[in-house]
Parts: sequence; structure tokens; C-alpha cells
Amino acid sequence: MLNVIIAAADSAQRRALEELLQNESIALSAVTDSGGELLALLSRQMPDILLVGQELADRSGAELISALRGTPFLDPDASFVFSGGSAGSFQILLNTMAYRSGRELQLAPPELALCPTDVRGPVSYRQLVAEFLFSLGIPANVKGYRYLMWSLEQVRRDPELLNLLTKALYPMVGRRFKTKDGAAERAMRHTISTAFRQGNQTVWASYFPSCARGKKPTNGEFLAGAHEALGRMAEMARASK
Repeated sequence: MLNVIIAAADSAQRRALEELLQNESIALSAVTDSGGELLALLSRQMPDILLVGQELADRSGAELISALRGTPFLDPDASFVFSGGSAGSFQILLNTMAYRSGRELQLAPPELALCPTDVRGPVSYRQLVAEFLFSLGIPANVKGYRYLMWSLEQVRRDPELLNLLTKALYPMVGRRFKTKDGAAERAMRHTISTAFRQGNQTVWASYFPSCARGKKPTNGEFLAGAHEALGRMAEMARASK
């Protein structure tokens, strides 16, 4: 369960985030439009995620982050995101937030970032995966999402895993998430099946040609197609720098 605090002057932005935060994986701890009130809150509780608008009632988001420097909130175990944008963009942020591994600072996509692109650096591979899964309609609040996210990261490191799903990848997922190999396989299969049935078929077909004929991809086909698509997306991101 991720504990989240929202801080933003824009009431519409706060409402949009509150609506999107209504799922079993996320607990909304507090909502405020004041930087001063937020600092007081942070002195009493440590959220996992802080969603900060570009402007607060009494200061800018940049000023707030400066005020946080040197406080316990900037401990590496905490994460924060600069937010602002459409509901769809917010959902991408939440998808990224729902998958956290160890000590990592999660940052928003470039169009939502408070800091300029040359300051925040390149978009992470994990962010690309989050956007890819979001485009397919795969929600962040299911086990299969986390298993697919982690599996795609492992496949990126070792593509040979695509040929060793039963012997290597599923056991790795099982060890990582403390579940059985078969349970990991079923959760991934169910997530893919549900998203395919309920998602945008044109988007699915653009990544998986067999989907144009109404055929749901198997776990292996999904991971292989996603790996190839994400490789192209990563190359395009590098080329645009």
C-alpha cells in the first residue's frame, strides 16, 4: 500500500488526482493547497509519494522542493512526483508509482515535469514501460501489472529469457514477488487477457499484428512484442535528445 499526499493550488487538479487515487493499492493521507501546511504534515508523517503541483497557495513547487532539502522527506526511500496535466497523464504517473523497486526517485514524464528536461535527465526505461502498459489499458492496481513490468525489465537485460519463460522467467518472478511460478504465469495471462478484451483493439494491433485478427497474445508473444516495441521507443527517445 502506497501512502500519498497531494499538494496543489489548482482545485481541479486536486480533484482529478483524488479520483484517480481511489484504488486498493494507494491510500490518500492528506490533501492541501499550502506549502506551509504540507511542511507541517511532513514533520508528522512520511508518505511514499508526494504529488506536487507547479503552484501552491503560498509558494511555487520549486520553492517547496528547495524547502524540503535537508529534511527527512528526501531520504532515498521516499519518492515524489511533479504533477500537472490531463487525467490520462495522471494515470500514467500512478501506474509508475505503483511499481517501485528499492530506493528510487520517481519523476514525471517530460511534459509534466517541473524541472526542465536538461535538468531531470532522460526518461527512464521504467517510465517507457509504464506508458506502454497504460496505452494498452493495463491497470497498475493488479498483480499482473507488477509482474509484467518487472519481467520486461529482466528481458531487457537478458533477451534470452524470452525463450525460457517456464524454466527461468516465471521462477524469477515467483522469487521476486514471493509467489509460486504458476501463480505468476496465471496472473500475467489474466491481466493480458482482460486488457485485450476491454482495451483499444487498434492500439493492440499496432504492437501485436496477430491482434488485428482478434487473436489474444500469449504471455510469450506479449513479452516479445512489448520488448521489441519498447526497444524502438527507447531508440526514438535517445535520437530526440
